[in-house]
Amino acid sequence: MQSNVTFPFGPVNVNRDSGLLILLEMANNHQGSVEHGAKICEEMGKVCRERGVVAGMKLQFRLCDHYLHPGYMESASEKLSNPLATRFMSTAMSYEQYFEIVQAIKDNGMVPFSTPWDEPTVEWCARMELPVIKVASCFITDLPLLRAIAQTKIPVIASVGGASVCDVDRAVEVFATDNIPLTLLHCVANYPAATEDLCMDQVRQLRDRYPDMVIGYSGHEAPDDLIPVTMALANGSAILERHVGVPTDTITLNKYSMNPDQVAAWVDRALLVKKSLSMGEARPFIDGEEEALRKIQRGIYVAKAKEPGEFIGADDVFLAMPVLPGQFAAGDIDEVVGQPVPVTGLAPKMPIWRDQPGEVPPEMRVSSIMERIRTMLTDAKVTLSEGTEATVQHFHGLDKFDEIGGVLVNIVNREYAKMLIVMLPGQRYPNHHHLQKEETFHLLAGDLTVDVEGETKQLKAGDSLTLPRGTKHAFSTETGMILEEISTTYH
Repeated sequence: MQSNVTFPFGPVNVNRDSGLLILLEMANNHQGSVEHGAKICEEMGKVCRERGVVAGMKLQFRLCDHYLHPGYMESASEKLSNPLATRFMSTAMSYEQYFEIVQAIKDNGMVPFSTPWDEPTVEWCARMELPVIKVASCFITDLPLLRAIAQTKIPVIASVGGASVCDVDRAVEVFATDNIPLTLLHCVANYPAATEDLCMDQVRQLRDRYPDMVIGYSGHEAPDDLIPVTMALANGSAILERHVGVPTDTITLNKYSMNPDQVAAWVDRALLVKKSLSMGEARPFIDGEEEALRKIQRGIYVAKAKEPGEFIGADDVFLAMPVLPGQFAAGDIDEVVGQPVPVTGLAPKMPIWRDQPGEVPPEMRVSSIMERIRTMLTDAKVTLSEGTEATVQHFHGLDKFDEIGGVLVNIVNREYAKMLIVMLPGQRYPNHHHLQKEETFHLLAGDLTVDVEGETKQLKAGDSLTLPRGTKHAFSTETGMILEEISTTYH
């Protein structure tokens, strides 16, 4: 057993008599509410004080416009394709709001911790002078984030749910290189985790593999199940972590978070088991665990368009949630940077694939399309006013947009109308006609082939073409084009 443990956290050397550190994590980012977060601090602080336990209260720091893919932030839809993105944005908080809750944690006799989800919030931990940074299981393979945390020189507690032995060794090496004190927590990252899947012998195996390290357990089992805390301590855990919250008339806790009464029972059991206390196969992967983690891990995306034959530099990529099936994840950054661009080229804001491309959420496709359109307009020195509306027209689905479709940019629509039609290289626009609208095309940039009632017309920059109402027409471009359309009212 790890009795009489000295925790490597400086002032957070708590509960010396029991050699046990209790960590409480606020559920669901405390609903994004400072008031509710303070209430959780008050209730949990009371439970701990009544038992003579000093606990760490952990927050989740995330900056959505950095952590999430821009497509989610730019979407006008109230219902995104990724429910986690919706939840994260709905509970987002500012640095100042988080700082208020950090103060509430201290005021209630607890020690503030946090899990940063991206590099800017790592800096928040340092600015707030938090004594410990917590690494969540989903980020144990996120090398860029681990390296940013190591640069702070702040001691670290890391959960290793879903990680292989090699994953854990690599994370340990990141912090050992900079002599950062590190503690590991065994964890099963299913929410909730079934008791039969807890693999509690991993606590002992971690102790055997890293004998100089403090080892603990982070649980996601049902809140009333007290068997796991007993098993964790019996295997040598010196740290116990659980999600906690306070239910209200409008807030219902999730299936793995404890209310104050359940925390009280859990702490009581932990203290009793710890007081009463005077197995090694490789860790199996649990069904559903990898999927649960990948939902909130960061994938590698293209920051700007790259042509075949070029090499991918560090500034050519960015990291954002989610990791799509078949995509390189943040932990694969060293396999991507410095490598040549595939023969198909890379489109901005799109995933970089390890395997065959998977399904891409519509927000990402639209974001990539609009980035390419913005680049074309900028290169052509076409400036649009703030708030200009654009419509992505995809006639056979967004995945076929590069073949057939275009973007309509609405400038004015009254008794007269003006819009821009922008098409990417190789795109075509299907045959159609207008019953109410007469239109004149003025090609600003690129090339345009127009089929007018079966007759082909070639336009170059500066050329114009007028089409009366009812005229059937289709067009295509080889190099891409920007077309000004002046017409009667666009219905």
